[in-house]
Amino acid sequence: MRNYAVMFLVLSVPYFIAPTTAFASEKSPGNAGAITEPAAGNSGGNVRDAAGEKREARRLMRRNKFYLKLYKLIDSGKTKKAEKLLEKYVRDVPERKNDEAYLVAKSKLAYAKGDYQSAYAEADKYIADIEKAFAPQKPYEVSFKNKNEKDSTFRAYILRFQALSGMQRHEEALADLERAQQLTESPELLRAKTSTLLWLGKYAEAAAAADKAYGMDKNIFVSSSHRERYCQLFSGQGYSIKACADPAAAAEGKTAD
Repeated sequence: MRNYAVMFLVLSVPYFIAPTTAFASEKSPGNAGAITEPAAGNSGGNVRDAAGEKREARRLMRRNKFYLKLYKLIDSGKTKKAEKLLEKYVRDVPERKNDEAYLVAKSKLAYAKGDYQSAYAEADKYIADIEKAFAPQKPYEVSFKNKNEKDSTFRAYILRFQALSGMQRHEEALADLERAQQLTESPELLRAKTSTLLWLGKYAEAAAAADKAYGMDKNIFVSSSHRERYCQLFSGQGYSIKACADPAAAAEGKTAD
């Protein structure tokens, strides 16, 4: 794998399912700048090491700021500006293409432009790197001690799930959601799982996922674009889910955009 430890510095940007605040790995600039007192008789070597650590910390900080800015542009729909920025970034230093963050950015850009095939290809390369790093274990079966690594692996599967959903490859999309679910379960993920299961006609499983999502967050289905469509589909198949039976949720749904 190209640089797995560094990879976790950039995957703090919100993806579709579980937005969180930005984070840094254990090798973040904040920790890399911590320098111990030089040992007697080796002050020259320690000073050089400290200077190198500071340069690396500054480099990582600049890198993280770049990708945070890039992802914000993509998420706000400014894909052309983001694409030009990324092209210039790797043109100036071609080795930057070896960074996993580059694959993430390429996948997010392609997805935002509706090019789901390319979005899938980039996400798939990224996951292949992660799987190689954890082999023979599967990444979604790892008991992570580092929450940042766990969150980053989770988002990698969500990235590929989105692309697969865009291509309407729902069985494969569901498999990636279930991999992500083994890492982190959230009401947003369960709502996405509900939708995917409905696409596949798996109504009993979809109803169970919807009820579980509602149990975690009673507002998860209040928007008309989700709640009304889901309720109609479930009702037509003879299923009654809690979100559809909740009068308060129904009232809120009527006023939602």
